Amino acid sequence: MQNESRKIANTLHHTFEGTPWHGKSLMEILQNVDEDNCNLQLNESHTILALVQHITSWRKFVIEKLKGNDAFDLTVEENFKESKVEWNKALENLKKTQEELLHLIRQSPVLKLEGKVPGRTYTFEIMLHGLIHHDIYHAGQLAMILQYGKRKSVS
Repeated sequence: MQNESRKIANTLHHTFEGTPWHGKSLMEILQNVDEDNCNLQLNESHTILALVQHITSWRKFVIEKLKGNDAFDLTVEENFKESKVEWNKALENLKKTQEELLHLIRQSPVLKLEGKVPGRTYTFEIMLHGLIHHDIYHAGQLAMILQYGKRKSVS
């Protein structure tokens, strides 16, 4: 399983900031986002900022489960929060989760990938692969919003 952990870490790296086979990495897509355009959205979609916070929240979930925090879960509010976090802080939080995830996966002497995630019906391996898929899914959304999005109207 050590080899599979290394493969997961490498894939997580490539989809986040490397050269994934499918196109741009998450960070490559986000490189042109700043305070001026982080509130873009497509129709009624979440804003870029809200999606980055959502991606970060699920990464925190995975981190806590990898650390053995059986009780940790995401609340509905944490799943998609529209907070007033500054863009640079949101991006910094996302990058920190990447560093911590890679550290946990690479430094764990025995990452029990076949073990069940406490309180869930799936294994750690499924969760980690799911996180990669989640990042890629939202990277596509972010790319579309950047290309076609409009600034969220303030009521």
